[in-house]
Amino acid sequence: MIKKAARLFFVLVLLAAFQAGCGKESPDENLPDLSAREFAQLYARSLLLQNSLAPRKQREAALRSLYRKYKLDQETFERILHYYQNHPERWLNVLEEAKMILDSLQTSNTATVKSK
Repeated sequence: MIKKAARLFFVLVLLAAFQAGCGKESPDENLPDLSAREFAQLYARSLLLQNSLAPRKQREAALRSLYRKYKLDQETFERILHYYQNHPERWLNVLEEAKMILDSLQTSNTATVKSK
């Protein structure tokens, strides 16, 4: 009788754990369909715009235009950013990709300046 009760308890615990897991929403289900590489491109370009010497209103307009290019708004961008920052292994990939993009832009800008 005790073995039967223990088995029943074990099965109920497994079922409860399974249902709890199934009921949880994947953290990225509510995010737009944007690959990590695409987000890295967006992130790199947004960093350049945010740190440019252009007037604030011009920077903000350029950022809105950039977000529209990716079919996002600032709030969605920030949600995606927050998602990656809460997933360090994925965030690291985005940062590495963004760094490569920024490095290549810097290299091409340096080459352009030297050729003038």
